[in-house]
Amino acid sequence: RNMDVELELMEAYHGGRHVLHVGQEQLALALPPGMEDGHRIRVKGHGDAGKSGGDKGDLLVTFRVKAHARFTRTGNDLHTTVVLSERIRAFGGDVLIPTPGDAVKISVEPGVHGRPQMRLAKRGFPVYDQRGEFGDLIVTFIAAD
Repeated sequence: RNMDVELELMEAYHGGRHVLHVGQEQLALALPPGMEDGHRIRVKGHGDAGKSGGDKGDLLVTFRVKAHARFTRTGNDLHTTVVLSERIRAFGGDVLIPTPGDAVKISVEPGVHGRPQMRLAKRGFPVYDQRGEFGDLIVTFIAAD
């Protein structure tokens, strides 16, 4: 038996307990941080009943990670866009960068033009099954209208 389950991006980021409803049954799954869209897990003995009264088969769960309003994911890197005011672009200053955890304060140099990017190491998505490893957060700066 196959089942698709939608996860919010932050659920895939943090992992944790996820409850599935399979017929009349509830299954609690422990999801590790860093799951990717299309990730599959096999839950033994929770599929359809076997033929002629045989044992239940396995349930194959495919996770679909939904789009997020602030972050997009490429592998283990996250991308976000931050709007810089005309004043910050001209004179520089401190800017708060949102991350999936807490915000990070960075200093922007004066005279920013175009759509520069900044890479914040280890502020991206957790690497699946590698505790303490993270991708990067790539920030693209754009001008305020």
